[in-house]
Amino acid sequence: MSSSTAAEFRRLVALYALGLLDTEPEPEYDGIVKVAAYIAKCPMAVISLVDVDRLWFKAAKGLAVRQTSRDYSFCSDLFKGEAPLIVPDATVDPRFNQSPLVTGAPGVRFYLGFPVVFGGERLGALCVLDRVPRELSEEQISMLSELAGTVSALFESRQRFQAMGERDQLLEKLSEEVPGVIYQFRRNVDGKYSMPFATSRLPELVGVRPEEVRHDAARVFDAIHPEDLPRVLESIERSARTLETWRGEYRVCIPGYPAGWREGHATPERFPDGSVLWHGYVSDISERKLAEAALQRSQQQAALAISTAGLGIAIWNAAGTEVFYDAMTARHYGRTDQIGGSIRTEEWLQLLVESDRTNVEQTLRGVVQGLEPRFLTFRVVRPDGRMAYLEGHLQPVFDAYTKQLQILGITRDVTDRHEAEQAKLLATAAEQSNLAKTQFLGRVSHELRTPLNAILGFAQILARSEVIRADPSAREQVSRVTMAGWQLLELINDLLQLTEAETARDRILLEPVKVEPVIDKVIALLDGLAHSREVTVRKVGEDWKDVSVVADKRRLEQCLINLLSNAIKYNSERGEVKLELSHLAGQVAFCVSDTGVGLTVEQLSELGQPFSRLGAEFSGIEGSGLGLAITRNLVERMGGSLRMHSEIGVGSSFSILLNSAQSIPDDDGRQADAAGRSEVPPDLEFEIQAAIGEPRVVLYVEDNALNRMVMHGLFEQRPGWQLLLAANGRECMEILASATPDLILLDMHLPDCTGLELFARMMQHEHLAQLPVVAISADALPEKVSAARAAGFHDYWVKPVDLNNVHSFLTELATSRARDSLQTRHRVRSATG
Repeated sequence: MSSSTAAEFRRLVALYALGLLDTEPEPEYDGIVKVAAYIAKCPMAVISLVDVDRLWFKAAKGLAVRQTSRDYSFCSDLFKGEAPLIVPDATVDPRFNQSPLVTGAPGVRFYLGFPVVFGGERLGALCVLDRVPRELSEEQISMLSELAGTVSALFESRQRFQAMGERDQLLEKLSEEVPGVIYQFRRNVDGKYSMPFATSRLPELVGVRPEEVRHDAARVFDAIHPEDLPRVLESIERSARTLETWRGEYRVCIPGYPAGWREGHATPERFPDGSVLWHGYVSDISERKLAEAALQRSQQQAALAISTAGLGIAIWNAAGTEVFYDAMTARHYGRTDQIGGSIRTEEWLQLLVESDRTNVEQTLRGVVQGLEPRFLTFRVVRPDGRMAYLEGHLQPVFDAYTKQLQILGITRDVTDRHEAEQAKLLATAAEQSNLAKTQFLGRVSHELRTPLNAILGFAQILARSEVIRADPSAREQVSRVTMAGWQLLELINDLLQLTEAETARDRILLEPVKVEPVIDKVIALLDGLAHSREVTVRKVGEDWKDVSVVADKRRLEQCLINLLSNAIKYNSERGEVKLELSHLAGQVAFCVSDTGVGLTVEQLSELGQPFSRLGAEFSGIEGSGLGLAITRNLVERMGGSLRMHSEIGVGSSFSILLNSAQSIPDDDGRQADAAGRSEVPPDLEFEIQAAIGEPRVVLYVEDNALNRMVMHGLFEQRPGWQLLLAANGRECMEILASATPDLILLDMHLPDCTGLELFARMMQHEHLAQLPVVAISADALPEKVSAARAAGFHDYWVKPVDLNNVHSFLTELATSRARDSLQTRHRVRSATG
């Protein structure tokens, strides 16, 4: 853009900003052109404004038109040179002699023009014109120049008045739109108050009209709540003394309007006479106060909820160099004496476990770079040295005022949850370990019992043979082999019992158990051991007959056997074992005491640990060191406790404490036995004894060749009994297709099927359904035994099998079969006469 073009652009901007083009005639401007024509003694005078392509006349005298083309105007030359522009005779002036204004109407010959200025720009001209050549005096020219200056001054005044009018209109509109009141408030020297100015909403906020308080503002104070009025007056007086801005919040009570809150701001101004005038604004803040109260309640509730939830809040500044935290966050870090504060980020990182710092820093950078929330868990070391686990949620936020990015962090102490999870993991691992141990011991037990069955089996067969019986030395050697085998079996059984006590808690059946039958049975079972050790066992204390406890009967027997057998084995020569019964605070105490060598305090502290025999392993007394550990565990599972006491040279005592139970009916089982037996006629007794020796057939299903050989050796010692052998399920079913034995002995682990599967296959045949089937297995776990009995097996024998018990069983089976057969035969004979 050229300089001339830029100048013209600025001029036009000023022209349009003046806002005078195409306006109605105004007396001020019309009067000026009349005066100009009079001074110059000319018939024509105009005030012109030069537009883009026209001259528009704001005022004109002697001309009938309001505008003309700019192309032939004198003003164009007036803008180019020095002012004023004087043309004495236009017909001889080459610049204008061809202008239509000269050659045509109005026939201009004389022209004198002065530029009119606004905002430093020439917008037009004040000019006088005549139809004849003329010359003016210097005085006339000077007067016309002053008139042109007056026109420029009118332009400036117009703008000021226009701006003032716009401001007045704006103030009026604003006063109508804003909810508050703009006012002036005066304190005179005599202390009297007035309100010279107030906008129209004054009645709504103060309860009076502006004209009512223009000279006396006393009624303004009538609306202020009596409790707040002294404070408001004191603040006004203080502002008058110090000329500091007055601010106040107060309650109002205005008739016809709801009670509410007002807020005022005013700037004081002191006048020379000592009076003070405040320029201010007052607004209704009732809704804000209600919102603040609701917000305060909400914040209190939120703070309570956050505190109850244990959430801590922290904010990193925009630079990430400092973190501000609250009291809960301080507690998370073990700073219980702090209510919050700030700390540099570097110092805060030092509170974290060193291995977690890098991950936390990377997470913070990720929040800033990605502008997205992140979650993390980290550890801190508290002042007391304890480690705490914290869970954090990081959220990018922008400050409402500075618009700078900050990081909001919400943390929660999850130490308890972490410890609980760890404890759960440890418990699960321990449970899995126990399960694996149980499975391992079960497998080991199975693998040991199988060869042990052969060892004990052959030893027992040898012991019953005539050759061994006739040779005392051989009999003693076989006896030692048998004893060693049974001791090994005892160790295997103890291991299984310990495992069962640790893992199978659901196998305890608590019920009222009468004490006396249990004690008598246990003492009877241990009578042989006591006799061999020359130890006396006796009961002492109160009457045992009506005493009962809450226990598992079988487990109670096992516990008492363990304690009594230990007391017998570890007693002194010809010692004494006492079993004493007593009551103690709702419990029954079984105290087993001996007269042995006693134990030291250190030995007592180790007592009950599995396999710990406290040096007795070198004494020659057999044992595994598991009995007391098993006993303690079983007693605790029955809701009781085990107490131990010992004194060197005096002896030891072990007490089982169980919860007492109410007396239970005395039923020794004799009625059931009587109901289960039928009287045998005397004349059939001879026939029964004879029938016992009748030939019997037994089928033994076993895949292990040594075990089959053991059973074959046993039946060689029973004349009249036939043993059939099968190595698997297929051979078993082939034999049963052509023979019906009196008894089936079935191993539970066969190469082609399990014992349970084979048993179910047998029971599908009617002629086999009533046969007694005895399970034989090296698997001694109780759940296996229970499963076999539930399936319908007659009995379950655990390897190694005691062949003496097998002989007894076979004899009882033969007797029972003979009795049942002859009784049936007798009933038939009696019925037929």
